[in-house]
Amino acid sequence: ADLLFEQEVVAVGSPALLGDRAGALFPEEIGRFTLLNDAHDLWPEFIERALDMTTPPPTKQVSFNQTSLAIDTAAAGQGLAVASRFLVEEDLRSRRLVQAFAATMRGGLASYVITLRKPRQPKATENVRLWLLGQRVPGALSDKGCSADRGGFSPP
Repeated sequence: ADLLFEQEVVAVGSPALLGDRAGALFPEEIGRFTLLNDAHDLWPEFIERALDMTTPPPTKQVSFNQTSLAIDTAAAGQGLAVASRFLVEEDLRSRRLVQAFAATMRGGLASYVITLRKPRQPKATENVRLWLLGQRVPGALSDKGCSADRGGFSPP
């Protein structure tokens, strides 16, 4: 398996909501915002691990059953959402969303390219594998790199 990317969780909101505080919020300021949760419910872990707060401040929360709904609601200026960076990367580039805190959290999920040991079409399989690996964002991998055993799944 070859590591395609690790999960990096970021807190995001609309530029209109965050104004000049985009990317510069202090953890204590989180109580000013509605927290938009999805089914993964990453806010408690993000507050504890990324913001280093043992007791989260009381804040209004809204829950959705899909991450995309939380992201769209954050873009509409209704609060802050946490999501995997790869899900909001385009929104961050276009400034539809901005990062709320400088801190991010490494999540427990990663994406791998996995191929069979003996694929039916080895050349085509290798071409697709190489193309996928070529799509990785520079700097998206941790210092530990990736596993090189392409014959089967073997997480790092």
